[in-house]
Amino acid sequence: MMPLTFNPIIPASGAANEAEKKQMREDNRRKTLENLVKQLPAEATAVYLMGLDLFKGKPGLLTVAMVCGALVLLLVRIGLKSSVWVIVTTLVSYVLWVYAIGNGPIQYTLEALHVGETGGIGTFVIFVWTTVTTIAANFGWIR
Repeated sequence: MMPLTFNPIIPASGAANEAEKKQMREDNRRKTLENLVKQLPAEATAVYLMGLDLFKGKPGLLTVAMVCGALVLLLVRIGLKSSVWVIVTTLVSYVLWVYAIGNGPIQYTLEALHVGETGGIGTFVIFVWTTVTTIAANFGWIR
């Protein structure tokens, strides 16, 4: 009778683990970029910028351009069958971009309310918002 022997499976080297880790890092980078792109309302911002150029100094028409951009954003996101959370976060992102671009209906409204100069806070708010929503999407809280 032959004795039973135990031969544990030992990985040949750490190369396989390193390759897996590298692939995981690449997947995480790709996922982060996808989540970031989802939060950038490029199509809506383009419509608003066109309106800003055409209707400079006319708050009523700039508001129409802003609303048209939001409608384009909604149509694209709904057409892509985006989740409610993605639609909501991109709408908020769009409003923040409109604010940060300046000289639009949000600034006119703030001036009418005598809020005063807000400085470069729009850019900072976009940075924080984009960072938070991208992190939330990476953790699966926004799908």
